[in-house]
Amino acid sequence: QLYPNPASDILNVTKVSDKAAYKIYNTAGQLVGNGNINDGKINVSSLVKGGYIITIDEKGKDQFRSKFIKK
Repeated sequence: QLYPNPASDILNVTKVSDKAAYKIYNTAGQLVGNGNINDGKINVSSLVKGGYIITIDEKGKDQFRSKFIKK
């Protein structure tokens, strides 16, 4: 689960381990951010306003994919 949506600075992710990796894509499909999730938080303050798709990959589990809005 992702919240808040729309997000301004921090995107919170529930039920993931600290080893989970994320990738953020813009609506054109370009990779605009990636890294590891720390304490269930992803800093999205550097992104411009708009819609994005995030994928979260945890070893041994299915990839999670969701849309979110940066305000």
